[in-house]
Amino acid sequence: MLNGVRTPRLLLAAPRAGDGAALLAAIIASQHELEPFPAGLPWSGWPPALTQVEDYCRLVAADWPQCRVALLWREQEVVGWMALQLAPSAAQLRFWGHSDWQGQGLFAEAVEQMLALAFGPYRLRRIQVPLYGEQRAAQRLCRRLGMLLEPGGADDAPASYTLALH
Repeated sequence: MLNGVRTPRLLLAAPRAGDGAALLAAIIASQHELEPFPAGLPWSGWPPALTQVEDYCRLVAADWPQCRVALLWREQEVVGWMALQLAPSAAQLRFWGHSDWQGQGLFAEAVEQMLALAFGPYRLRRIQVPLYGEQRAAQRLCRRLGMLLEPGGADDAPASYTLALH
């Protein structure tokens, strides 16, 4: 359901073999925001190698749709990444956006679309957005979408925003 979803200005699409260079360009442009993210993602080691990022794209493509990862494309450029991890207690939505594209409403479009999928076809009742480091833009977006801040976030995040259906 997630692959190929469109917002007014973005395409949310599963990573494919060959997407590594576009993803790497976004990673490099957003280095300062990605440093606090947990290990295990292609940008957790610096500097990331193109082969590492391309291997990640191939791995995700092979495990689609179980992994529920999307690259956020604006025309031919990757401007962000998001992943929806389903869990019985609370699903997690993780995302980041290319620094040059923040403040234009693109990521609000993407997160709103993901929340519509999460609470609609995926039938979730609660979703958490773990925060890593400052992530001020993500914090503003979560608050604007009506999420509540909870200390002691999911996994290794110090805090997370939560949205629940009642």
